[in-house]
Amino acid sequence: MGFDYLVIIDYQVTSGADADEANEQEIFEFPWVVFDVASKHVVDEKAVYVKPTLHEKLGADCAKAALGDDASSMESAGSLQQAVQEFNDYVYRSFIANNKDFCILTVSELPIKRWLWGEGNMWCRVFGSG
Repeated sequence: MGFDYLVIIDYQVTSGADADEANEQEIFEFPWVVFDVASKHVVDEKAVYVKPTLHEKLGADCAKAALGDDASSMESAGSLQQAVQEFNDYVYRSFIANNKDFCILTVSELPIKRWLWGEGNMWCRVFGSG
């Protein structure tokens, strides 16, 4: 059994001397594209911006370098939790509710282990919810 769609995620994370040395990189962009396997075309794409919390200045600088003129999108950015919820809602509406088979892909397991899972664990420790 094959998949109808591939959902490809390519997180963008803050970078720079302070974040790299302290191992405090954060996700600032949570983008994905949807590839229709049958038609072999990208059929949707979305980017959700995440406001960095540890190094806001570094995050804005990094966003400007990575996003160019679109860096103003960071002004309305929400939390990582909001971005993950938006992605979850999208996947549910687009695939699960419509009984479509899909697979979520990323470059490797590193982005999930290091940034998504890592940031989630960090906030559980900070706020005592985990």
